[in-house]
Amino acid sequence: MKSIIVCALFCVFLPAACKKNGVTLTPAQAIEGSYIAYKHLRFDSITSYPINGKTITMQIDAISEDSVRLQIRSLQNGFFSPGDTVIDRHIFVQKVQSNAYQVWLGEPEEPTTADNSIWFDDSYNGFYPIYAGSGFYGYYTYVPPGYKQGAVQTAFKKMQ
Repeated sequence: MKSIIVCALFCVFLPAACKKNGVTLTPAQAIEGSYIAYKHLRFDSITSYPINGKTITMQIDAISEDSVRLQIRSLQNGFFSPGDTVIDRHIFVQKVQSNAYQVWLGEPEEPTTADNSIWFDDSYNGFYPIYAGSGFYGYYTYVPPGYKQGAVQTAFKKMQ
């Protein structure tokens, strides 16, 4: 009888203990936090930040389930930066895969490209290579001021 009670308790509590924490994050909550520029990709050239002593920061705060306030701060740094800018926008967060999200800062400068957008993902990225696993990275694609060779991309590492 004692073993039946132990077995019954085991069957009741084991599934509850094995469940994830039960917290489901909204798209906005999943990407919110502080980010700092980590790597820069231009064609086949990868450079680590800070570059020329400069970096780019990004702060994302959830406003609702699918919208955020996004702030990007950068200093002019050739094609390593979107320019001397402070981007401060309230934008929609689109869930594009099971654990990937995208935001658009405006219309792409070059049609059919992803420039002027940021892709957030926590999976392996073979271009850099980045093994995100423990947190999100943001991949900001943009055309630097005066740059005529297409878009570049900066990978941001989530700090918190």
